[in-house]
Amino acid sequence: MPVRLHIPVIQFAWCLLFLVPYLPAQTPEPTPYNHTVMGHFNFVSASRLFLDPFSGNPVRQNQSIELGSNLSYGIEYLYRLQPGVQLAAAAEYASNTTTSKDPFGTRIEDGFELILLEMSGLFTLPFSSEDIRFYLGGGIGGYLGWRNYTVGTTASHSVNYEPSVGIHVITGLAYYPISRLSIHVEFRFRDPQVTAYNEFDTDTEIINGRTYHFPTTPLPSRINLNGNVYSLGVGFHF
Repeated sequence: MPVRLHIPVIQFAWCLLFLVPYLPAQTPEPTPYNHTVMGHFNFVSASRLFLDPFSGNPVRQNQSIELGSNLSYGIEYLYRLQPGVQLAAAAEYASNTTTSKDPFGTRIEDGFELILLEMSGLFTLPFSSEDIRFYLGGGIGGYLGWRNYTVGTTASHSVNYEPSVGIHVITGLAYYPISRLSIHVEFRFRDPQVTAYNEFDTDTEIINGRTYHFPTTPLPSRINLNGNVYSLGVGFHF
């Protein structure tokens, strides 16, 4: 989704979110249980790695590696606060790696690992049925992560990272084949960014007959999951 659309989409979704509790009465609850534990797999449509985020040169500052789509997985706990309203706490792990070769044939691996912790409020929409629940929600998240960067056989290691926070918007539907089981399909919009610092144990290394020089100070980079998230989950109710 183009960056210029991010703010209007978020504003529209949050307006809906605040209006939902004032809509007409909800349909009967598909399950009598108040607690849900859900496991889910996610497809993230895009991710990238900014290589010099603090550069004074705007061109270098925006230089990035497109890592493409990736999969993630997570677990979520939901509590029914009242009919039609749920509170959710979720933890998710995401990673992505790309492999390439420089002009001298040296293998370069670059990627990231991220942990995402999110709190959400979910509201049942009034056109739901007894078996299918449509819902809308949103909340806040905290993100932390690190970069995996290797040149040839010389690997860097993480020395620091700066956690970040952000908001997200959720739309989804849940199908209840039985009262203790539900299948969820969700769309989630968010834009987490995490700054990570890496360091090499050596300042020079001979690889493929060439001498490579590595930074002697921590190397900053910024991890960005800038795509939409599509999820498939299974919930167990108790």
